Amino acid sequence: MAHARRKFVDLHVAGKSQVAEQAIELIAQLYQVEREAQSLSAE
Repeated sequence: MAHARRKFVDLHVAGKSQVAEQAIELIAQLYQVEREAQSLSAE
């Protein structure tokens, strides 16, 4: 996911994509879910 995020960041910085910022935000939400899931037990 980090590789895909990096491409969206590059597009956002270059101003070449209207959806890059939204994609970055969605990936950040996914990262947050992963962080929260790490603290959960298998139960």
